[in-house]
Amino acid sequence: MKSIVTESSNVINFLGVDYKFNKTKIALLNEINECFEKIPIPNKLNDWTVEFKLLYNNVKNLGIARKTKSIQSQKVKEIVIHVPIPKKVVIDWGVQENQLIREIQFDKRYIDEIEIEIKNYKNRSEYIIEIGKIAIQFIFKSGFTISGERIIIKK
Repeated sequence: MKSIVTESSNVINFLGVDYKFNKTKIALLNEINECFEKIPIPNKLNDWTVEFKLLYNNVKNLGIARKTKSIQSQKVKEIVIHVPIPKKVVIDWGVQENQLIREIQFDKRYIDEIEIEIKNYKNRSEYIIEIGKIAIQFIFKSGFTISGERIIIKK
């Protein structure tokens, strides 16, 4: 099974500003690989790709989409991680108010929320990496399904 990390943004002029996505991607792929090492993967999933998509958003908390799409024909499972991006008035590495598109309210039936203390992070790069790691740990401990197979780190 292959894993990739991608990013997308609902914040204007955000991608690649004050952080290096390649550094983020490497750190998160290491975290993902460590999680996968703890799980027996069925052979039928060997040619699947799991895409962990960081979606930078105007949200209050870290959000993890519970039910995400699988593209059977392409053998791709997409897992969306909603990363809250704070305003500059909250923390100096945040964004200007006018960069944020409307605030999104999560539907709790489909999104798990994790409260984050923004002030614990020194800069945007550290924040995105650490938030990503928190989300990945949550995803693997909660579990997800690919082609009818449950992927979960058992306690």
